[in-house]
Amino acid sequence: MTITFRPACIPDKYSEPFFSSACIGHLVYQRCKICDAPQLGRALCEQCGSLDLLWHEASGKAKIHSFTVMHLAYHPSFKIGDYFSAIVELEEGVRLPVYAGARDEWGSMQVGDDVVVGFEEGEQGVMLPKLSRFIGSDVLPSAYD
Repeated sequence: MTITFRPACIPDKYSEPFFSSACIGHLVYQRCKICDAPQLGRALCEQCGSLDLLWHEASGKAKIHSFTVMHLAYHPSFKIGDYFSAIVELEEGVRLPVYAGARDEWGSMQVGDDVVVGFEEGEQGVMLPKLSRFIGSDVLPSAYD
């Protein structure tokens, strides 16, 4: 059986810490030292323009902010039938685009659903964000212990 990985992102100098951390199972985001605004992979703060951004580990807990059902596979790895692609808002306030998986796995998805952001391997070993359901007492993946 041939395994087809999801296409990888090519990290730049601003997103490289995100992808390096993902390789060891950690979800990270940036926070501005001046105004405390959370963001992801930026050269400067989107709120105040400061260059003084620090990376922090996120909990992995999130809520669905927006989603769509994809009916057309734009890459061989997505030839799984209909699948969800979503924007989630981490509990730290950062919004992140993620692949959620086959529609059959989820059944339904609603804005506001509680989810957990984890990772799965993409092309060239790059770890990419992927969602799973979070139900109240669920234990987060070991990387978040």
